[in-house]
Amino acid sequence: MQSAIGIEQLKKLPTFILNRHANQERFKEYCLSQRWYYQHEPIGGYSSSFGCAFFTEEIEDVKRDFEDRGIDYRPIMSGNFTKSKSIDYYVHEIFDNLNNADWVERNGIFIGNHHYPIDWSFLD
Repeated sequence: MQSAIGIEQLKKLPTFILNRHANQERFKEYCLSQRWYYQHEPIGGYSSSFGCAFFTEEIEDVKRDFEDRGIDYRPIMSGNFTKSKSIDYYVHEIFDNLNNADWVERNGIFIGNHHYPIDWSFLD
């Protein structure tokens, strides 16, 4: 039963990917219009665009604005992982400092993407 459902879902995949890419392009345009640093496509690959990460020094203002508009966001998970209590369970060494990881943690958020077209009027 699960395989039959999976086979049918796979038929929808090309449309899902096209919709995600269209959504991501619109959000990228919005980020750039706001002068936010936007994470571009990975080098040497073509992402399925399941989400968008962006960065700005005014991230707290952006978070408040998004909350007022009902837009969900998440922290960048690749921020400074060494500040997590879970690091105690790993054997690790840190060389020099982690200034860039700290900056990402302070100034970035992640927004999920959908596989259906999004009405972007809430950004206007």
